[in-house]
Amino acid sequence: MEKVIKKEFSGWLEKSLLNIVRSVQNRPAFIADCFENSMKGLGTNDEKLIRLVVRYRDPRLREPIKAAYLQKYGKSLRHRIEGETSGDYR
Repeated sequence: MEKVIKKEFSGWLEKSLLNIVRSVQNRPAFIADCFENSMKGLGTNDEKLIRLVVRYRDPRLREPIKAAYLQKYGKSLRHRIEGETSGDYR
């Protein structure tokens, strides 16, 4: 499905359709990628990180995401977030 989308679409529509397909295939892994994308590179996208932390604060939702993050990135989501934040924000 992803190959077809990449072949037939471009721009924001391609990105949107790929996100839908990826979230349906493996929701926890997709959300783990969202967390990583909010923290990678120079500087953290604070608004996105805060939104994700608040949205997935329920342990029933958070635990599969933490497991998927650990499996994909080899480090705990908690330590990654702690490394990107400091002070009262942490």
